Amino acid sequence: TSYSIFRRIGNGDFELLSNTTKLSYLIENEVRFTNASYYIVAYNDTQKSNKSQQVDTLISVLDSVQNIQVTVNGLNVELVWDEVEYALQYDIYRKVNYKSFEKIIQTNKTNFIDFNVSNNSTILYYIVAVRESVQSGYNQDYIRIQTKLVSSKNTNDIKFYLSIAVLVIIILGLILLLLKSKKSKQ
Repeated sequence: TSYSIFRRIGNGDFELLSNTTKLSYLIENEVRFTNASYYIVAYNDTQKSNKSQQVDTLISVLDSVQNIQVTVNGLNVELVWDEVEYALQYDIYRKVNYKSFEKIIQTNKTNFIDFNVSNNSTILYYIVAVRESVQSGYNQDYIRIQTKLVSSKNTNDIKFYLSIAVLVIIILGLILLLLKSKKSKQ
């Protein structure tokens, strides 16, 4: 017994996709987000069956987001990633310290800046590609950010002590000049 598999893409005509003697057939490299219909006809040496029941499908699979790059600038975290074919939007999820992941934004861009993240925190992100009701899986490698930033209070303290150090150096320089000038007059 052999089988002929017929396919129709969209509203086009049915065409022979393949002949096989197996009871299963793997259809590879289908066009995603396209309606397709299939039916099968069985043959043996002497007869041909009627068409099988038609099966209508929509191949709806999205690849996961890849090549996520991270830039930390002060309290801002920028995420940039490769575009996922057929995706219309991206959901970005964030987990701060030991809390649960929560969706923070849906965007149609391939970058996002998380402004004013918590200081002294461990932050995890993951991104999911979306097309209507279809979501990709997510890359198992969470993006992990550890924030240990200098607070503005500490920054002001540092500026104050640096100013004092500069004044001390200037005063010491003036004292050395005075001592040199006294020595040269002697």
